[in-house]
Amino acid sequence: MRALVLMLGWMWKTPEPYGLFHALMAGLAGLSALGAWRLRGLKESRRQKLLFCLGVLLAGGEVLKQVFRFLIVDQGVYNWWYFPFQLCSMPIYLCLLLPRLKKGRRTVVTFLADFALLGGIAVYLDPSDMLSPSVFLTLFSFLWHDLLIIIGILCGTSDAMQEDFRGALKMLGLFGLLAGIAEMLNVTLSRYGELSMFYLSPKLANTQLGFREIARLWGIPAGNFCYFLAMIAGGLLIHTLWRRIRQKDRSTREQDV
Repeated sequence: MRALVLMLGWMWKTPEPYGLFHALMAGLAGLSALGAWRLRGLKESRRQKLLFCLGVLLAGGEVLKQVFRFLIVDQGVYNWWYFPFQLCSMPIYLCLLLPRLKKGRRTVVTFLADFALLGGIAVYLDPSDMLSPSVFLTLFSFLWHDLLIIIGILCGTSDAMQEDFRGALKMLGLFGLLAGIAEMLNVTLSRYGELSMFYLSPKLANTQLGFREIARLWGIPAGNFCYFLAMIAGGLLIHTLWRRIRQKDRSTREQDV
């Protein structure tokens, strides 16, 4: 493992946000979305297996990233900032849980349809956290979020997704539960180092575009509260878009028949 990690230690000049590299990766994200959309007719049993396999891929990638950061970047000191419990980390756990879920499976699928897609798209609007001097970490971050887009579309086109208002409420309930766990981690693990799961640390200012300015001007609680509301609004926006897309897709297929 150490030999593999050392092979990944290539460095480069950090790419500029919204530059050529960013544009190329955005194009790859578009191709990923197109490929996932073409799988919308996949049988549910195969879809669930594919989502589980993507969860395994994410988990394996996360382990490699953690080892790389620990051995190469942080020189044997664990950096709690990168503990894998961000919103964009949730597909690891949820995709792996899907085959074992009976009750709540539709809520998990709906959550992934909304928030995995939201997370995958949002980072392309503000890619600053993904660009680093490490070739591996930079590519890893972009490819990770491309996989989130694929997962979001696979779930958004699934028969298991609840596109109605009740589904939105359940999805937000799961989001609230996970955000609550993240906040407990922020409080309990802060003794070991700086961390901000879901970017909601009560001690550290939000680092996301726009919200860091709110935190600077009006304080950390204001920045966190606005960011929390923005995540809810983003999830509901994606949920509404999915409902319209799914209705239009059903209508198109009925006309073809």
